[in-house]
Amino acid sequence: MAVALLLIILELARRAISWPLVALISLVYGLFGSYLPLEFGFSAMCCALHGC
Repeated sequence: MAVALLLIILELARRAISWPLVALISLVYGLFGSYLPLEFGFSAMCCALHGC
């Protein structure tokens, strides 16, 4: 269900702004940004997500 919703959102972004890559990069950065080094990354925002 979540994958279908994600694909629908990306398709709507492609139709609205013709830049689905921007939406996809933002999503990937939001999910995996805490693993990036130094100034590119960010600290984990919620311990529930990472099992603290």
